[in-house]
Amino acid sequence: MKFTLIFALMLIPLFCFSQNLQNLDLKYGFNKFKLESSYSSYSKDLKYKLTDKKNGAIYYTYAKKDINIFGYNEIEEIALGFYKGRLYTISIYMNPIDNENVYKTVYSKLKELFGYPTTSTRTSTELDENDSKFYLDNINQWKTLNTLLGINTIKCSSPVSPCRINIFMVSLKLQREINNDGF
Repeated sequence: MKFTLIFALMLIPLFCFSQNLQNLDLKYGFNKFKLESSYSSYSKDLKYKLTDKKNGAIYYTYAKKDINIFGYNEIEEIALGFYKGRLYTISIYMNPIDNENVYKTVYSKLKELFGYPTTSTRTSTELDENDSKFYLDNINQWKTLNTLLGINTIKCSSPVSPCRINIFMVSLKLQREINNDGF
């Protein structure tokens, strides 16, 4: 009896963790933006940004200012990427005056919704499509079979997009399709 009770208690955190991540797949988007939805759902509010020559994804900036993140309206840019006319990725860039506190608040809210991140890294350097360097801090990601959600800060010393908070979501289903189409 004791063994069964102890074993059941050990499974509770695992069950809660998977339930929180399941919420990520159920949501499958942010606010009005749903991954894999049609370009035509947003086209009147988008401004062309660039086309990725490697995979054919087309990126746009959302032109309206009607989105907030957990009460924060200081959104600098919302970038939407489409692959074959379906929403593939959502990137939200914030540049609040009090970067650290806003990051902690948004991170805490994401943790409440989806549990602890599946991946956390303190710092990293990444290259963008133009081989420009991003210096990232506080990289936290939640990943399921279908969805990747992440939040990070871009250091103020970064030559590209300094002093920003970046929240992003990617359809891993479409990412697999992109990878398969590349062969």
